[in-house]
Amino acid sequence: KQQFAVFGNCPPETTFFSSMDSACSAFCTLNDCRIVMLSDLSDNGRYSIELFAVLGRTPVRALDNKDVDLMYYWDFKRPFIRTDPLLGRSFLQTRSGKQP
Repeated sequence: KQQFAVFGNCPPETTFFSSMDSACSAFCTLNDCRIVMLSDLSDNGRYSIELFAVLGRTPVRALDNKDVDLMYYWDFKRPFIRTDPLLGRSFLQTRSGKQP
């Protein structure tokens, strides 16, 4: 059974979901955990967002519960995405496209 985890750190908690869509929706609700305050962004500054994934170790019952490092299956390389640079003012737009 596939599970997706969302790790929050404000307060520390981990929540598991059975679908990627549910996990993404939950991740989007972590609005109290800002890494950068909007006031720290310059309107004309250029910023990128980086995302990566990591797999952990898990016991495998068929191997007498020996731990298997799941990163082995990704050749110990983390999937990594970086957006093209975005202007600081684009973070201030609401969903309707209007500035607050």
